[in-house]
Amino acid sequence: MKKFTFHLERVREWREKQLAIEEARLERLYSERVLVEQSLALLEQEARESEAIVNRKTAVEAFELQAADGFRRYVIAQRAVFAAKLAGWDVRIAEQRQQLMETRRKFELLGKLKDKQWKTWNTDLAREMEIQAGEIFLAKWGAER
Repeated sequence: MKKFTFHLERVREWREKQLAIEEARLERLYSERVLVEQSLALLEQEARESEAIVNRKTAVEAFELQAADGFRRYVIAQRAVFAAKLAGWDVRIAEQRQQLMETRRKFELLGKLKDKQWKTWNTDLAREMEIQAGEIFLAKWGAER
């Protein structure tokens, strides 16, 4: 019997490469989202520090209060910007996860098809070997008689 070959092996390999690409894209999106989260955390820390500086002083000048209020308004506006960015990243991540799941499903489908064909080939090989063994036995038995 001839050697086992899966006729769609090149397609399966291509699907495997596509799967790796989609996984890398998802990882990149997660990394970019983390950068946005880190920027927001840094802004929040700066806001807390600014508020703490003003609260620690016993006497605060009017321009300092004005600057602190301006920064507080800036922080509020930036929170909204970061919230919108994070929501956008969440949408992009959800879409990429869906794409990854679809690519993985297609790859696994080819893997299952390959396994099924291999099992069929293996069964046929065992059957053929059994037939050959029987023929050899009968030939030997016939020669001995």
